[in-house]
Amino acid sequence: YYNKQAGIKRLTTETGAGQWGCSLALAGQMFGLEVRVFMVKVSYHQKPYRRSMMQTWGANVFASPTDITNSGRTILERDPESQGSLGIAISEAVEEAASREDTNYALGSVLNHVLLHQTVIGEEAKKQLEMVGDYPDMIFAPCG
Repeated sequence: YYNKQAGIKRLTTETGAGQWGCSLALAGQMFGLEVRVFMVKVSYHQKPYRRSMMQTWGANVFASPTDITNSGRTILERDPESQGSLGIAISEAVEEAASREDTNYALGSVLNHVLLHQTVIGEEAKKQLEMVGDYPDMIFAPCG
């Protein structure tokens, strides 16, 4: 919304497994913004349905590292078989956003507010377990 109000035409971002890329692709479609997603290469190949969701909502999705950015080309020169990483995808998205005035970079899960809500969920779970006098044998939680 704020990017649209500021006259931005295009957003770039990274995505690991694809959830954030899907979210931004849908938002981009709703606000009439072009979205370019640099998806970690291993996930790009392992999660084709998430990739197709992003594409259905109008995003251009690239397996990162790519040959369309300097940072991607540098990685591929060093390791042509690179499966990518979130850090590489971030580098590519930031590089592309920095090279165009009509483009902004949109952060995904690497922000404090994401950490905050995950912390609150954990603190609430601990309190609820204390209230019933129980402790789990195993915990499953999102990460990454």
